Amino acid sequence: MKKLQISILLLALFTAGLFAQQKKSIDGIWLGTLKVQSMELRLAFTFTGSDEGNLEAVMTSIDQGRAEVPMDKAILKGDTLLVSHVAAGIKIRGVIDPAKKSWETEFTQGPVIAPLLFNKVESIPE
Repeated sequence: MKKLQISILLLALFTAGLFAQQKKSIDGIWLGTLKVQSMELRLAFTFTGSDEGNLEAVMTSIDQGRAEVPMDKAILKGDTLLVSHVAAGIKIRGVIDPAKKSWETEFTQGPVIAPLLFNKVESIPE
């Protein structure tokens, strides 16, 4: 009986460790360049508190005076990450791969729909 309890405890600790690694895997800064017609706009997202479900996300528009916009919604379900800001009409949805440090998305704002690839970086560029 004692061996069973120890085995269950070890399994629980191992599982908790895996979830802790997953939780930290998307925390940080993700950088991408939105290209629409001849315009290019660098966007960075900073994610915190990442776990299955709701996250906190702030978008920094680097080429628009480094304006920081807290997002209304950031939800991670499996490998799909959705970020949105209702008032600005922004919706970004795509598959995130923490191992490759990439987030392949579709950016939508009003009539604009464009592919947008983000990569995890150490800091927001100047």
